[in-house]
Amino acid sequence: AHPMVERVIPVSLNGIIFYQGEEDSGKTTRYDVLMDSLIRTWRKYFMDEELPFLFVQLPVWIAGGETDPRNWPVLRHAQELTWRRNRHTGMACIIDCGEFDNIHPTDKRTVGERLFEQARTVVYGEEGECSPRAVSKHTEGSTLVVNLTAPVAVRGEGAPQHLEIAGEDGVYHAAEAAIQGAALRLSCAEVANPVSARYAHWNWCVVNLFGENGLPLAPFIME
Repeated sequence: AHPMVERVIPVSLNGIIFYQGEEDSGKTTRYDVLMDSLIRTWRKYFMDEELPFLFVQLPVWIAGGETDPRNWPVLRHAQELTWRRNRHTGMACIIDCGEFDNIHPTDKRTVGERLFEQARTVVYGEEGECSPRAVSKHTEGSTLVVNLTAPVAVRGEGAPQHLEIAGEDGVYHAAEAAIQGAALRLSCAEVANPVSARYAHWNWCVVNLFGENGLPLAPFIME
């Protein structure tokens, strides 16, 4: 096989920016494997095993009149797996972006700014701003505590939205959430012994949890 990228080789690069995934929402069970392979292959072609590879996690989107199939959040999780497994990579979270019924959102500036923050860290050795992320969980009675990399707060009015928990049966229910610094305390009357949690597990939703740096809490699946 001869990929199109061969046409620009040989050339020296500071890094690669990659924004893709919408058309592969039906390949969620192997998307991370394909991404891993792509990164390795391109680094081999450009003869740089540490070539920075920055990519964009899918935002929210749904077509008008469509019932939410919840396949984009699974692909977002696959993208996160690739980011965690591969050194010298950066993933820009834009879960607060996207436009209803428009798969090509007009706000390009926000995407560019968040990729720049990733580049500051991965390419230039600085400390770029990044979204708060879930890093661990534990159970306290009927409450599931999800620990984050940084404190979050609700933007606007109301309670934290789009958080769900499940017991050992794997059936998720909407959770009530209390913010405790850099942790979320999740509970639900239907889940007496919660073991799993997920956040923003929709193709389309409006998130309201943000870090002190103004960046959105990254979507997560903690199982």
